[in-house]
Order: sequence, then C-alpha cells, then structure tokens
Amino acid sequence: MTVAQFTVGVVRQYRAGLSRALLLGFVAAASAVGLAATSGWLISKAALRPPILSLEVGIAAVQAFGLGRAVARYGERLAGHDVALRMLAELRVRVYRGLERITPAGLPERDRGDLLSRLVADVDAVQDLVLRILLPVAVAVTVCGAAVGFVTAVLPPAGAVLAIGVLGAGALAPWISHLIARRAEGRLGAERAVLASAIVDLYEGMPELVACGAAAGRLGAVGEAERRLLRAERRGARAVGVGSALTVLFGGLTTVAMAWLGLSAVRSGRMGGVMLAVLVLTPLALFEAISTLPETARAIPRVRSAVRRFLEVADSSPLTPDPAPAEESKVVWTPDSVLAIRGADLGWPGGGLPVLHGVDFEIHAGQRVAVTGPSGSGKSTLAAALLRFVDPMAGTVTVDGIDLRRVPESHLRSLIGWCGQEAHLFDTALRENLRVGCPGADEERLWSVLRTAGLADWVAGLPNGLDTAAGVLGEAVSGGERQRLALARTLLADTPVLILDEPTAHLDPATAAAVSADLLAATADRTVVWITHRPEVVGALDAVVTVDRGRVSS
Repeated sequence: MTVAQFTVGVVRQYRAGLSRALLLGFVAAASAVGLAATSGWLISKAALRPPILSLEVGIAAVQAFGLGRAVARYGERLAGHDVALRMLAELRVRVYRGLERITPAGLPERDRGDLLSRLVADVDAVQDLVLRILLPVAVAVTVCGAAVGFVTAVLPPAGAVLAIGVLGAGALAPWISHLIARRAEGRLGAERAVLASAIVDLYEGMPELVACGAAAGRLGAVGEAERRLLRAERRGARAVGVGSALTVLFGGLTTVAMAWLGLSAVRSGRMGGVMLAVLVLTPLALFEAISTLPETARAIPRVRSAVRRFLEVADSSPLTPDPAPAEESKVVWTPDSVLAIRGADLGWPGGGLPVLHGVDFEIHAGQRVAVTGPSGSGKSTLAAALLRFVDPMAGTVTVDGIDLRRVPESHLRSLIGWCGQEAHLFDTALRENLRVGCPGADEERLWSVLRTAGLADWVAGLPNGLDTAAGVLGEAVSGGERQRLALARTLLADTPVLILDEPTAHLDPATAAAVSADLLAATADRTVVWITHRPEVVGALDAVVTVDRGRVSS
C-alpha cells in the first residue's frame, strides 16, 4: 500500500467524522472572517449616527458570528480529535497484528529501538494526517473560496487581489516551507529510531557498561543521536518560521492593496464608504485562518515518512502464512500420533544458508525426548521448526502425515506448547500473567497449575496473592519464580505436546535442579521435546537427539 492509497483509505473509512469536522471548521473560520467584516461595517455605519434600528442586523450578525466561532471551533476540535483517536486505536491494532505476523522469526532482523519508535512515535505522527494536514487544508480551501467570492461581489478588483494574496500565502509560502523542511522532517522518524535504539541499548546494558568502564562512550553515542535529532527539528522549525513570515508579508501586502482599491472605489463612487472597513478587515481575519498552513507543509514529509515506516510493519507479510481455507487440515492428537521431520533443511529468514541439513527423525505420542548439543549448533532452530515459527527450506514437518503448513495457526497453538529460556512476565498481576496461557481459566485451575509448578505456597504467602504485580519485566520476582510461573502458564494451556527450550538456562544449580524436577513431574503424561545441557535431565528422558555441526542424530 502506498501513502496515497493509505490516505484515500483513511478518508473513505472516516468520511462521516471528517465531514462533520470539515463543516464545523468551515463555520468556525467563516465566522471569524464574518465577525471581522461585520464588526467593521457596524463601526463604520454607527459612526454615521443612523437610526438604531438600522444597526440591529449588524449587531445580531456580530453576536451570531462571535458565538458561532467559539461553538463551531469547539465542535471542530471535538470531531477532528474523535476521528484522530479512533484512527490511532485502529493503527495500533494494525501494528500489533503486523508484528504478530513476523514474530518471532522476523524480530531479530529489526532493531528493538526502531520497533519501539515505529510503535509509538510513528503511529502518533500518522494521526497528524487528519489533524495537521487534511482538515486544515480542506478548511482553508473552502473558507478562502467563500471569502474571495464575497469580496469579488463587493468589488471585483479587490476580489482578484485577494485571490492572488491567498495563493501566495496559502500555496507559495507553504510550498517554500515544505521545500526547506522536506529533508529534515523526512529524517525525523529515522533519527528518533536511532535515538530510541541507543537509549534501549544503554538501559539494558548499563550494569555491564559500568562494570567495564564503557558507560561514558555509550552516553556519548546517545548524546550524538540526540543532537542529530535536534538539528533536524531546528531545520523544520526554521521552515515554519520562513513560511509564517511569508504569510504575514502576503497578508500585509494584500491588505494594503485592498485598502488602496477600496479608497479608489469610494472616491469614484463605485462603493459606499461603509464597506471600506469590510474590505480592509476581511483579509486580516482570512490570513489568520490560513496562517497554520506552513506548519501543515512542514508536517507533510514527517507524516509521509511515518506512514511509510508504519506500513512496513503493519503490512508485513506473514513468515508462516495460514493455509487457504480449502487446504486447511485439523489434527487430533491421539495416543498413536507421531510428530515427524522428514528430510528437512532448517534456517531463519534472511539467514541465507540453512542451519541444519537433512533433519530426519520422529517423536511418538507420550515420548519425552532430550535435544542436546553445543551452544549455537541449531537446537533452538529445530524447536522453532517444530513450533512452526519458521518453515523448512526443504522437507516437511508433519503430524500424522499432515504437513504443519496445512494446519491453521490457532489450531496448531492448541496442539503444541512452548516454554522458553527467556520467560517474559507482563507488568500486571500474577493472575493475568498466568491467564495468558488460558484466558478463561478459573481460580481453581490457576491454583492447580501453581501447585504443579511448586508455587502454590509462595503465592499464598504473598500479601495480595494472585493479585500481586509481577513488575516491569518480572523484576518483582526472582529468576526461579519467573521460570516456574512460565511453566505454570505453559501447563495451563494444556497442550498435548510441549517444547521446552532450556527453561533452566539462567538459574543457579540448586534452583535449576528444583525447576527441572518439577518439570519432569508435571509433564509425565505429555509428549515433550526438551532442549537441555543438563545431564540429569537427559538421563531422565526416554530418548536423546544430538545436534552438532548442522546435523541431527538420534
């Protein structure tokens, strides 16, 4: 999808709300111009001391325009922000779905700071498409057209002058601003991503950087990224300043020219003297209404860049697409089922050559298999293929002869579960962290898996029990407790097949031994593929698969 197609889609999807905001914005801007014009007429007319009744229409018009301007402006802001916030919610969902399609195999190719920038700053910038571009431009065009038409009806030469001034202030000045800001604003998204990446790296690696005396260098890198971002923002601000100055210049020249034309018309008798104030005050109010267009011109390259970066994630193609409905197959795991890999070459997207070659083995229902081998030999790649996080470059992964590529993802996740070495806890209650495995689990089932994972007494002893917060990245619990919670969450999903990817890798020996024992007991009735380096675990399982130098042997 291109930026133009995205913009057309936004207009079509939110046309009702945009129409309301445009109408109210036009009424607000037209009321501001009408207020200035009728005020000038009323003052000029009153200076002639006519009968008071002849001023009633002007008085009522001033009151109506004054009240209408405030009410319409409030309504326009309300309608415009309603559209923007609704769009923002939909955009965030699209980004999450885009990330889901490339998770987890596609994430290592993307910098986490860059992803954070796309998820937050770029999505926020995309909403400016409505608030800073579409609505201001549409309101400016409509109110300028109406004002030029009104002035032309009063004095045609003045209408031509106003049209020229409007084109200069409403088109030429924003265009010059756009030319100045284009490069700087187009780079803002990328510069913010670089800064976010540097900050994330600094935050996550601060203990090691301090211990090695390298923190100052990384802080310098963050400072340099911030300075580049500030330079780009200054260039953008300079562009707005130039555009605003040109708008004021065109406004002043147009006002002077219309005053001269009006005086000439009054002297020649072609126009009454009362209308002179109307001609002078109308452009002043009108140019105030279009004074935001240089900021709009500055926003265009920023929003265009943000939309492109947003679409790169939101429209990501799935790395493991679901089969077409006509090709779908459901798998029922039975005591006789077999999970098999046949002649498979396994690797990661963008990695080029496969990590594992000619993988060929099978796992029977109820069997518990240890996968072992040196670090970096491809054990996690094997687990990713069994989970269908990646598809084989060659060969197949099947259940009872059915290729996993024909099994819908939602069904596959109910068949094969996973517990990894980097257990993630969300910054919410323990209860909700467990329910990730089964959103509908009741209290009794939660306590059942906690007992199986050896956590029931610990959770019961907490002041808030299951309502205790896990903290950011699970910092409120220890490493062993975090792994046990991940185990309980996996067990709660109740999948017949479990892939355990070194779940005790970062634990101390005593905690690792305890967690391993709990895992062995809890998975006694499951089909298990356990990636491990621990000899005691390997010895407790039914079979061993060894991964080494790109080959798998059993």
